[in-house]
Amino acid sequence: MHDCGVILGCNENQIANMIASFTTTINNPDKINPALYLNPVHYVYTSDGTFTGRTKRGEKIKEKPGTYHIIHIHVPIAPNVIRNAGRIYDRNGDADVDITNFSDVVFQCYARKQSTYFVNKVFPHWKVDDLRGDLIVRARQMATARRKRNQLDGPHPWESMDDEEMLRTSNLILTGGQASGQASGQVENQAILISLDIEKLNALIDYCSEPRTRSEMQEFCGIKSRDYFRTKILVPMILSHKVFLTIPEKPSSPKQHI
Repeated sequence: MHDCGVILGCNENQIANMIASFTTTINNPDKINPALYLNPVHYVYTSDGTFTGRTKRGEKIKEKPGTYHIIHIHVPIAPNVIRNAGRIYDRNGDADVDITNFSDVVFQCYARKQSTYFVNKVFPHWKVDDLRGDLIVRARQMATARRKRNQLDGPHPWESMDDEEMLRTSNLILTGGQASGQASGQVENQAILISLDIEKLNALIDYCSEPRTRSEMQEFCGIKSRDYFRTKILVPMILSHKVFLTIPEKPSSPKQHI
């Protein structure tokens, strides 16, 4: 299809090969990461030749009458930042700009994703009573049944927990310091302060969906002081179980990732 909307169509004999090639590419982690589940659909469209488009230069292009073969691919907004061949691109006007080496812009990209989706966002006015209790009961029943089916000893821990305790132990309740604008976590009922605001913290957690080094995380946050990042951000995040070490038995390992 031309940019002005005039349909050009695909070669009918190449439709199957084009769809197969596209599907293979988007499921190749060396090309697209994380992989996308997209469904190309083949349509046949008959034009009467009455449509006329106009280019950015003002030139008119008239659609030719006839039958056209079209491959339609719906690409929804993804909850994650998608890398193409290890690079991150952002749309700027009509151009796709490589922003991989611009940490501030990459950070903003992750922050935009977090603002689009409700995952890990804190809603301070919501309570457990605002959630659907029947779904919590169903989750407890499924967990109990699965434990019995796997012939594990003893009752499932959720059986003796109330709804709020069950959600907290599953990391499904997050808390945020709204007055200070900083994020917090809980370990053994003690608040742990993380010196990042909620949006930046969620962006950093999303960034760590792939194992990262301490220096990569620090650079992503744009923080110069290694000691500040370690004591005020990294260690509190680890203690509150927001991120985890890849080699927990050797915290100081040079091969350590988070």
